[in-house]
Amino acid sequence: MKDKFELAIYNRLRSGGEIVAELPASTPDRRRWMAVGKTTKKPFGTEHLDYIYMAVQFEMEKSTYENNKKNDHYQEEHLDKRFYYLNSDEELLQLLETLKVDPQLFTYPWKCDYP
Repeated sequence: MKDKFELAIYNRLRSGGEIVAELPASTPDRRRWMAVGKTTKKPFGTEHLDYIYMAVQFEMEKSTYENNKKNDHYQEEHLDKRFYYLNSDEELLQLLETLKVDPQLFTYPWKCDYP
C-alpha cells in the first residue's frame, strides 16, 4: 500500500490522521469528497477494533459550501453520503479501485477545502 499513496499521505494515514481527496461530482453544481481515517476507538467491552479504516464519501451543493465556509456544521448538508468500514490495507485499496479513485489524489484535508 505504501507505493500507492504519496509517502507523506501514507504516513499520515498510518499514524491515525485523516486523508482526503476531492473527486469529480455527479453534477456541475456540486463538490464531492472522500475521506479515509484509521479508527482508534474500541467498542465498549472489547479489546479489539471492529475495523481498521473508515471511509466516507459525500457531495455538497457548491452554493451551500460557499455560503457556510465559516460554519463547521455541514453534516446535514451532505448529499449521497456513504460510509465504508475496512479491515485491511487490501480492502481499502480494493474499495478505491472499485470506486475508481486514484490513491495519488489523496492529500491533507485543508489542501482540498474539505468541510
